[in-house]
Amino acid sequence: MVSTLQSRHHSDDYRRYRGRFYIIVACIFIGYASLVIGRRAFAFCKPAMLEVEGFDETNLGWITTGFYLTYAISKCFAGVVADTFGSRLFFPTCLFVSSIFCAAFATAAQFYQLVLLWSLEGLIQGFAWPICGKLLMHWCQSDELATWWSFLSGSSNVSGLISPILLPIVIKNYGWRWCFYGTATALVTAAILNFCCLIDSPIDIGLSQYDGIMQRQANAKDKGKSNRSDNKDQADDQIDWLQAIVYDPLPHSAAAIGSFDIGGIIGTLSVGYISDSLLNWRRKDSKTSDASDRIPFMIFISAMCFMAFLMLLLQPPDGSMVIIHALLFILGSTICGIISVLGVVSMENVPASIAGRSHTVLTLYGNCE
Repeated sequence: MVSTLQSRHHSDDYRRYRGRFYIIVACIFIGYASLVIGRRAFAFCKPAMLEVEGFDETNLGWITTGFYLTYAISKCFAGVVADTFGSRLFFPTCLFVSSIFCAAFATAAQFYQLVLLWSLEGLIQGFAWPICGKLLMHWCQSDELATWWSFLSGSSNVSGLISPILLPIVIKNYGWRWCFYGTATALVTAAILNFCCLIDSPIDIGLSQYDGIMQRQANAKDKGKSNRSDNKDQADDQIDWLQAIVYDPLPHSAAAIGSFDIGGIIGTLSVGYISDSLLNWRRKDSKTSDASDRIPFMIFISAMCFMAFLMLLLQPPDGSMVIIHALLFILGSTICGIISVLGVVSMENVPASIAGRSHTVLTLYGNCE
């Protein structure tokens, strides 16, 4: 048995599979990070738009509402589209179309044009994450799904970490419109990269699945249920809340938001890895396991999240920034870690052929909030 496993892991076929898998994960990471930078750019451009364009808070509120309204609507159809069409073509198409809307948004001058274009941007962005999840379900081995899912979820936090550093510099030196020109360029580059490198499934290039999709389909037939109660979009909602409440009044606000994203990066990676380790330990100990074995660990992380949030609310206005940074770090790591792994739980419990639909139904909860 041991020699068989060793020969499998050292076979040319397995090395080709792992090499292609790493390339696909890197491409998805770059592509989704580019999308999130475009989404975050608007929040950082608001002060400049108020000053230069003469808009008021109501105008910017309409633009923001248009984005999130269409974003939520597109979530209703994203999973069906992901299950129906090939991810290899659809994800790069989303990136390319998003770049067009970003560039058009940068050139628009009228208020109604900005509302329309940013609403269309939200419509396109809503399709992206279910497609990424579908690709990962086809390529990732079952004993490391949470780890790699968490890694991809961290792309949002990496973008959130870069945005407070890079975007204010661009706005100060070139104006707010160049934030969207730069984002459009990054999206086009990511679209070309993903179009050249993505493959829908290992079997499409003559490779084996290696305990991937087939095993999860068998598990799904036995369980036929989903345990996810939250979704990834709530992390973005927390970032938007921090930008709205923290960014303007506090002098160290950009660093505070960065603390949340640094915590999110570390939290998504560590929680995903620990979750996979616990699941593999359970599998070795009892010879059987299912996705619900991750839940007790998630309850513990949820308790930490609640305590950090409660302590943050109780901070006085002149409270120590060190404590605020620490609490935001803990909040970011626990929120992003929980959301990432609970997403894995939901998709592990359905056949991979309808993973996109499962993701769509369950992510609507966060958008409704």
